[in-house]
Amino acid sequence: MLNINNSKLEKLKQKKKIDNLNVSQTTQDEDIMTSLLANTEIYEMILSLTPTNGESINNMPKTYMARIGGNSMIEVYVALILKGKKKIEDVPVIIREQVKTRCDELEIPLK
Repeated sequence: MLNINNSKLEKLKQKKKIDNLNVSQTTQDEDIMTSLLANTEIYEMILSLTPTNGESINNMPKTYMARIGGNSMIEVYVALILKGKKKIEDVPVIIREQVKTRCDELEIPLK
C-alpha cells in the first residue's frame, strides 16, 4: 500500500508556488528595468533635439519643464541610480541637480 504524507505533499506544493512567484517577480523586475532604461534613451534623444544651452530646469518655465519630462524623469533616473544602472554623470545636465537633490533626500549615495 502506498503511504502518502499529505503534510509533506502540501509543503512541496507551496514551495513550488513560491518558486514560481520568485521567477515571475524576477522577470517583472527585469522588464521594468528595461522599460526605465528605454525611457531614458528616448528622453535623451528628445533632449538632444531640444535647444536648452545646457541650462538646468530651475531656470526654465514650468511649461517647458512639463514638456521635457520634469519630475517623472527625475524619479526614473533616481531609480536607475539606486539600482546601479546609471551614475550621476549619466544624467542629462538639464535635470542633474534635481536628481542629486532627490538622491540626497532619499539618502542614496552618489558614487
